[in-house]
Amino acid sequence: MTSGLLNGPRRLLQQAKITLDVEGLERAPANEAFVVMSNHQSHYDIPVMFQALRRRVRMVAKSELFKIPGWGPAMRLAGFVEIDRKDRVAAIESLESAKRALARGTSIWIAPEGTRGPGDKLLPFKQGGFHLALGAGARILPVSIDGTARVLAAHGRTVHEGVEVRVTVHEPVQPAQVRGGTPGGTGAACAAGDRVGCVLA
Repeated sequence: MTSGLLNGPRRLLQQAKITLDVEGLERAPANEAFVVMSNHQSHYDIPVMFQALRRRVRMVAKSELFKIPGWGPAMRLAGFVEIDRKDRVAAIESLESAKRALARGTSIWIAPEGTRGPGDKLLPFKQGGFHLALGAGARILPVSIDGTARVLAAHGRTVHEGVEVRVTVHEPVQPAQVRGGTPGGTGAACAAGDRVGCVLA
């Protein structure tokens, strides 16, 4: 998966015989850089998102991933943003780097759950992505991923072939309209203004 991370998302999907269905790309203008927020089910979210979004995008990833031999250097070379959640100063600088990338027209993808979830529900949201969007003046692009957990579970080692994966791009949201932190889907969550959690749930 290491070499395919940067050079061959399509090849990775073909090897796993994944059928990818993408809906709603027309909701995201090609000339606008977004803070992309999605649920996170599997390592296969990475090639799926790069194949589905069809735009210049870089992922915010936890520092542990950058320690994987081969993978880490490739991620740095490609401009992925490393977040060390144990070092607040370094984490703030990483978000500043992401802000500069947004200003250059690169969309930044972040999973607000902060880690891979169980697939059937969202974990509590971290706040960094919402602060990034506010600070950069960028709209949030909510994206739902469904099916990657059936390809490779969050802590699994077996790749299951022939799975249909659906990616849904939702309407962009102004960061001021979002109250991050509590994933939703219920009427109460939506009414509270948690529009990202509402559509991703």
